[in-house]
Amino acid sequence: MWVSWGVSMKRLFSTMVLSVLVCTLNAVAEQVTPSERVKESINIRQAPSADSPVLGALHTGESLEFLGSVPWWYKVRLPSGQPAFVSKAWSNVTATNPVAAPGIAYRMHVVDVGTGLAIYVQGPDFNLVYDAGSMDDRQTGDKNRFVAYLKAVNPGLTRIDHLIVSHPHQDHIALLPDVLYEYEVDHVWDSGAGYNSCGYRTFINAVREEGAQYHTSTQNFGVHAKEFELTSSACGGLGDSFAMTHGSQITNDPISLGPGASMRFLYINAEAHSDVNENSLVLRLDLADKRLLLMGDAEAGTRRHPSSPPDAASIEDMLLICCQSQIKADVLVVGHHGSETSSRTAFLAAVGAEHFVISSGPYPYGSVTLPDETVRQVLMNVGQLHETNLNDDACKGNPAKIGPIESNANKQKPGGCNSIQITITAGADIAVTSFPL
Repeated sequence: MWVSWGVSMKRLFSTMVLSVLVCTLNAVAEQVTPSERVKESINIRQAPSADSPVLGALHTGESLEFLGSVPWWYKVRLPSGQPAFVSKAWSNVTATNPVAAPGIAYRMHVVDVGTGLAIYVQGPDFNLVYDAGSMDDRQTGDKNRFVAYLKAVNPGLTRIDHLIVSHPHQDHIALLPDVLYEYEVDHVWDSGAGYNSCGYRTFINAVREEGAQYHTSTQNFGVHAKEFELTSSACGGLGDSFAMTHGSQITNDPISLGPGASMRFLYINAEAHSDVNENSLVLRLDLADKRLLLMGDAEAGTRRHPSSPPDAASIEDMLLICCQSQIKADVLVVGHHGSETSSRTAFLAAVGAEHFVISSGPYPYGSVTLPDETVRQVLMNVGQLHETNLNDDACKGNPAKIGPIESNANKQKPGGCNSIQITITAGADIAVTSFPL
């Protein structure tokens, strides 16, 4: 197993102990079965190719353990333990996890980090982070507001099972390197789209030093180079290329988080765009009997009134075309901080959420401070709206806030006052509270 020199002995030991778990991400939870159109059986092949030797047959009514996914093929484990492959065109991945028992609770925290997005999800069997960045509060080390929040709500936390980066803008990643240094992180999920910024390079370097399995939509298992065009000297001496240990390639197949819980990427795109918002990984969490949809900065196109249809080929447009049944959710973390570039009414109607969360703050994006009031009004008309940006000015010096308070009033930062906690309990209604105020 390749491990970077920056990995601590503690991390190295835990990586060795957990090697079987890490290499079989979905082993306990998903099975591959022949699809409904199979009459008798499908071939099991040695490699992901129709020219590969046939190792046997998977008959209707039978199943094999799901290990991962590559283009056109599912990776499976044979009863002997040998890995093999079956065609996606003739098979399905099905979850075999038992449902969560009544009373089992999950909690999603949309953390008030000022102008940005940071989400922490707790389950009885997992801990997950989706983004953590800010435009106005990028303090690191013991002043990292997101890490301070994690320590406040879960002081015994030592491991993050999954860390997902929607896209590499600073208001989504600036606070993540400290998470990688503070906690043992098993899996990092990133679209793989190229982005030349020192902040993104710092994040990638932290992933490499932590030794987490790095998943993208462009590479499969193995050690692959992650290269940057900016010179090393422009980013404090960080290298121009990093050797990254990749896990399974990102697909839209479900990924188990434990009994009754899974995650699924509904939009995956690593193609070059003029704006990496167009590469946002859209994630759906299935927790007990509820769905939560996390949009990152996924957009519907240029700034327009929410009643306008999504622009052709925008993320919201493509999700409406391909996946209307998949985007239905009970909770929607609204795209792009409540901007008019997202949240068109046609998309909101297809999602059908009861609760909407906007994470935003006082820092202006160009000439616009988000959220847009037009978007807020639409959301309040169709469901319950929850926001992290309430009373940002009063929050700056509030002694009850989570994270640092600067002694110099002129250096006070927003954030830390209005994090949104959403509690999902099997068999019960969704509960939403603000923390700590």
